[in-house]
Amino acid sequence: MSPRSLPGRSPGQAARRALLADAAAGDGPEGHDPARPVVPGRRMCAHCKEMTDTPIAVGSVHQNSGPGWTVYTCPEDAARYLDRAGLWAALMDHTLRCDPCRGTTDGPGCPVARVLFDAHRGATESVSPGPGPAAS
Repeated sequence: MSPRSLPGRSPGQAARRALLADAAAGDGPEGHDPARPVVPGRRMCAHCKEMTDTPIAVGSVHQNSGPGWTVYTCPEDAARYLDRAGLWAALMDHTLRCDPCRGTTDGPGCPVARVLFDAHRGATESVSPGPGPAAS
């Protein structure tokens, strides 16, 4: 009995398992490095509701029952959801996956990296204000 004919399993789950098995065996798509995770496909931005080919993960939703999911934004709206450290992590994650960005020392190598880099430079540190100076 094939995985596609088992009750309770969708064809998408079987295809995903087959891709993961191929990647683990080194038989993935041509030119794919199994050490680098596959970038998710098109996702809808949580802020502008537009579809983006370069989604940035900004959070996750956990549920008491059933699976949770990841919340994505487009690079232009990532600064609305991430602090400076989160923007830096998103930039480094993008740089590892993007061929034009990898190996450059002259700054961002593509428009997505430029948007993330500029957002990181413009972001303020996420520091709690604390009690402030003591009154005398």
